Amino acid sequence: MVAKTERGSPALRDTLGLMTILVVALMVRAFAWSRTAVMFNDGPVFLAMAEAIGEGRWAEVLAHPYHPLYPALIALVHVFPVGLETAAVAVSILGGLLSIAAVFWFVRNAFGKQVAWLAAWVVALHPWAVDFSADVMSDGLYAGLYLVGFAAMAGAIEHPNLKNIMVCGVASGLAYLVRPEGAGLLVACLLLLLARAWFDRGDRDRVLRGCAVLLLAGAVVIVPFVVAVGQQTGEFVLTQKKSLSNLVGVDGMADSSTTNPMFSLLPLPELAVRSDGQGARLPARHWPGFAEAMLRVAATSLGGF
Repeated sequence: MVAKTERGSPALRDTLGLMTILVVALMVRAFAWSRTAVMFNDGPVFLAMAEAIGEGRWAEVLAHPYHPLYPALIALVHVFPVGLETAAVAVSILGGLLSIAAVFWFVRNAFGKQVAWLAAWVVALHPWAVDFSADVMSDGLYAGLYLVGFAAMAGAIEHPNLKNIMVCGVASGLAYLVRPEGAGLLVACLLLLLARAWFDRGDRDRVLRGCAVLLLAGAVVIVPFVVAVGQQTGEFVLTQKKSLSNLVGVDGMADSSTTNPMFSLLPLPELAVRSDGQGARLPARHWPGFAEAMLRVAATSLGGF
């Protein structure tokens, strides 16, 4: 009995410690939102989509290039007696708290508990992490789901058990329902598992079964959305977002506004345009531009402390 109590005490302390970090992070993000004067540029789009979901106008939502999980959760929270903007920020904050827990989980398993506490506090208090999860924007929820999938992927590569693999598949699928880039995590995990199966022949059967489970878990989340969008728009593609389509360079996804007649009738705003101002210029897409972007990130991060 004494040994059992001693084993349980560290776990209880870890739980209480992580809960303390999450409560502090929640308070910081709530305060940050209370001091926010201007909503993020995509915020009105997500609020309009949430209103459409609340009114049952799913055809318009599925025809929209933005993925629907973030506005769907906003609509779900809005069922309670809270304003639409408050519901949106609550979902964003929840995503931020999920990011903290996921980073703690990953770093503890990879580098030890002491480093994990430091990492959790950094994510809880870093100005950019706070901004991304304290506004009407999908980044906070996307980061939380993606980091859960990443932590599960890291565990699955080290120890390919079905629990980690299923969590990775479902989390990456949910991240995809927020932003299309989330599907990339599913592909990365699959490639890493296949590489492990190639080099570790003694464990090949178990890893290959894990690959099948990963694809099944991701498909259960992703395929219904793709089918629903295809039935609504006539195009069976992974995303209608033009930014990602242009980056990938797939002709079939290049410009859904010209191929899909729904956009000419769509009452929802397709996008919001940020007004010009200091820092509005985007770095060029070459190595010097990449270096400029990294310097901007470093300057912003250091300036926040």
